[in-house]
Amino acid sequence: SYDQLRLEYNLLDYWPEPWTVLKMGLVQSNMSKTLNMGEKDFEMTNALKLFGKETIDLLFPENEHVGDPIVDNPNGWKFTPITLTTSPALPDELIHLKPTEKSSPDVGSNNWAIAGKKTASGSPLLCFDPHLELNLPSIWHAMHLNAPGYNAMGVAVPGLPTIPVGFNDSIAWGQTNAQRDLVDWYKIQFKDDSRNEYLSDGQWKKTTKRIEKFLVKGAPDFYDTVVYTHHGPIVYDKSYHGENERNQYAFRWVAHDPARQLIAFYLLDKGKNHNDYLKALDNYAYPAFNFVFASAGGDIAMRVQGKYPVRRKDEGRFVLDGTKTSNDWQAFIPNEQNVMYKNPERGFVSSANQYPADDTYPYYINGDRFEAYRNRRINQRLAEMNNITPQDLMKLQADNYNLKAAENLPLWLTWVDEASLNADEKVAYAKLKSWDFNNTIESEGASYFEAWYEEMYSLTWDELLNANVSLPHPTAYQTTKLIREKPDLSFFDIVATPEKETAKEVIRKSFSTSVKSILEWKEKNKKDPQWSDYKDSYIQHLARIEPFSYHVKHGGNKSIVNAHGKREGPSWRMVVSLEKSGAKAWGVYPGGQSGNPGSYYYNNMLDVWLTDHYFNLHFNTSADQMKNFSMSTQTLKPKP
Repeated sequence: SYDQLRLEYNLLDYWPEPWTVLKMGLVQSNMSKTLNMGEKDFEMTNALKLFGKETIDLLFPENEHVGDPIVDNPNGWKFTPITLTTSPALPDELIHLKPTEKSSPDVGSNNWAIAGKKTASGSPLLCFDPHLELNLPSIWHAMHLNAPGYNAMGVAVPGLPTIPVGFNDSIAWGQTNAQRDLVDWYKIQFKDDSRNEYLSDGQWKKTTKRIEKFLVKGAPDFYDTVVYTHHGPIVYDKSYHGENERNQYAFRWVAHDPARQLIAFYLLDKGKNHNDYLKALDNYAYPAFNFVFASAGGDIAMRVQGKYPVRRKDEGRFVLDGTKTSNDWQAFIPNEQNVMYKNPERGFVSSANQYPADDTYPYYINGDRFEAYRNRRINQRLAEMNNITPQDLMKLQADNYNLKAAENLPLWLTWVDEASLNADEKVAYAKLKSWDFNNTIESEGASYFEAWYEEMYSLTWDELLNANVSLPHPTAYQTTKLIREKPDLSFFDIVATPEKETAKEVIRKSFSTSVKSILEWKEKNKKDPQWSDYKDSYIQHLARIEPFSYHVKHGGNKSIVNAHGKREGPSWRMVVSLEKSGAKAWGVYPGGQSGNPGSYYYNNMLDVWLTDHYFNLHFNTSADQMKNFSMSTQTLKPKP
């Protein structure tokens, strides 16, 4: 009966379906959707048509060459790569289609491992914090799995049978999003409106059709016929964002291929050394991850693992011609040729969604966007630190230093004519000039900078943001680099004004408009713009129920190591010390172990997380050792 269900099901008047193996696969696919569907093929194709290849390469470089790649191994790639001789032709069209839903650009993660030669204990340390949308109940559930031959601890996704992020008595691991392009769109030419055949290498191939049934609450079931080509399903058609019958595109996504993700995590849970880590990851295909590793034996490592198509120059950046099989994915990079290394001389490995490899890596790499700030701050601090303790790394995970502001604000302030400022602008100028570049809870300088940056970005890219077709948006790093290096670039001219502006005028105008926006915020909220109030971070209940959600005060922001923005942030923080006497670990996430909003354990970890503290993760080798920490015991007995 409904009175046996959780409150949310009663409110939604919904009876949950039985949990099945299929649903486990759907959970995995949903994670791939969140992390590996950030393609911009349609937008980039439109930009190519409107602005040309030279401008595309200026605004959207494939590698911004800022900071260290995840693996810096110049001329160290000792294998013979797969090479392809043909290259896809660049398209020449405008696509008037609304793109599919994109994952947030703020979804990312940090991970790193420190060799014993840099730690106080002499044992490796591993840290991991995945940045995802923060919800209640949490996406994660802390778990310790102990059985004969199996003893692992960490966090799991409810409903999945392994620990994807965690440690055992010998190794620890965690993964960040690799950002690689694993989606392509193919323009399909059908023979006629029946869509029974499509053109491929001069011949008409048969399509397949699948009728999908959608259950709609309070309404009749909805049926849709999905057409499949050898590339994949047709997504855009007359019933979904297609402006005419001829403009139809097939969707090639690596997550439609079979994979053995759960086997990979099962083997990691049981792993004992670096070889076990490599063998486990040979089973892993998607979403593409940067897997960090450390072992009690003293090894540290990083592997950028996924099922990556071998790409030719510019392949995957634009829409492809689906009538030619030469444009299909021709091969995949062998696992042993993926980006990886072990025990680098510098004594640490790290990733924060930056570009994966140095320029000597022989395969072409394309991705949605690669991070430019968090990774540099992390590597700077790790390079400086020695005799590192777990507590040092907890502080680093909570680091609020705004590298983007530190690199740009001093120059921007010199372009503002202080003598011509009004009273409110002088207040803002003074707060920015005295700011220490840390996005702490109380900082007002952080709020003024964020408002200024957002106004600057909107004025700079008004041509792209207000276009009649969907267009890509340059990264924060590339935008600020162009301000410094190409201040006369035509894009700095503001479309809505008769004057011809340069970057300096954009900086000055955006400063004034940002001060006005802060004043409006102050008037509306009746308080000073301290950063935590201005950012207004929100942890939302999964059913969007306001009383079960929380507005929270916390520092950090996107592009900062403590990457807590408005909705996304560190969904789990973990520090592991791989000591020979046994693993020691600490962790926390913004929520609790219970999904019941009436339970103390629904949100009891939230305040601990907000103050950047951790719980000791009691890792034991037998159930008897857990008796002092147990609250209850549940015994499951299989049916006879």
